[in-house]
Amino acid sequence: MLFKLRIVGLLSKDRTLTLTGMESQMEAREAVQTAKQYALDLFEGEGIAEIGLEEIEGAPGGYWTITIGFSRDWDRNLGSVLGGQRSRSYKVIRVNDEDGRVLSIKDRNFPNDLGAYASK
Repeated sequence: MLFKLRIVGLLSKDRTLTLTGMESQMEAREAVQTAKQYALDLFEGEGIAEIGLEEIEGAPGGYWTITIGFSRDWDRNLGSVLGGQRSRSYKVIRVNDEDGRVLSIKDRNFPNDLGAYASK
């Protein structure tokens, strides 16, 4: 089943996003913090750094879909060594809107990301 959702929102001076057309239990900021903390806990010991929000989407199914990007110490390729930039890993994390529980985590590969191909 496909949903078409039009989200209208306003970004206030305190950078709070107010969405209309979707009732939510969690604020977007809370969902992002939950996803980031989950990634930090799950990948503890793998040297993740530079963790950041890449994408966020509220879904009518009652969950947030959040893409988090980060770098790992061991996740380097020739381009990053020569260019001085580390490649990034991307994870899509679904967070339940009602209770803040993480429902899933999956890899996200971007076709134009050289780091995704150089390490294979």
